[in-house]
Amino acid sequence: MLKMWRERGVNESGTGAVFRERMNLVTLTSTALIYSALLLLIVEAPTDAVRTALFFAVAIALQLFVTIGAAIVIALTCAEEPDDERVVAIIRGSTRYSWPLLTILVVVVIFASIAQQIVLSAAGPSPSPLLEPLLIGHGLLFSLVLSDIVRMLTLAHDHRRA
Repeated sequence: MLKMWRERGVNESGTGAVFRERMNLVTLTSTALIYSALLLLIVEAPTDAVRTALFFAVAIALQLFVTIGAAIVIALTCAEEPDDERVVAIIRGSTRYSWPLLTILVVVVIFASIAQQIVLSAAGPSPSPLLEPLLIGHGLLFSLVLSDIVRMLTLAHDHRRA
């Protein structure tokens, strides 16, 4: 049946995209939408650890469901093609912007946590929600998601250029 679909051109989306490119676009879209919603939900109560953990678990489960479902559909409708040198080069080059960005953001979060500890030890506990330790986790999560989105955007851009 799969052979029949391929012969009829079901795998042609008009983009000429291969499995990796299509999966990258699905993952980019779902990551941006799911984690943007997570960020908006967390902003409402940034210091509620239980709520944050619950929303984070739901976001991970939803991301897994979307990614696995998309991989199955794309694999069934996409012709099998081995990776050529161009695809390998695109994949290797996809981290050229995301890793430096991730490194910078993690260093900023680390220094912010050090500054937070200095402020808390000097002035005692503060009622400001900006000085909550849970915000370190939010900052690291934001850093990882933003870095991954930049990586996927770079992949999408390089696939289109190639």
